[in-house]
Amino acid sequence: MQHAPTPETLRAWRIELGMTQAECASLVFLADGKRWSEYERGVVPIDPARFELFAIKLGRHQDYVPAARMPAPGSMVPA
Repeated sequence: MQHAPTPETLRAWRIELGMTQAECASLVFLADGKRWSEYERGVVPIDPARFELFAIKLGRHQDYVPAARMPAPGSMVPA
């Protein structure tokens, strides 16, 4: 389960799907692949909402749980 979007995750998912950086950028409403390249190189962190959209569109959202939605360590999780 992925807890935070990393440059490695972005690149791995893109390569696994055979997509270009420009295609990924377009998928999440970026003008071109330049910003996506910056995300993958770790120059600029991807916004968590944009990454969540990317994960949903790829059908990988079950692999990604934003830290803000994770239960605190030791807390009870409702059944």
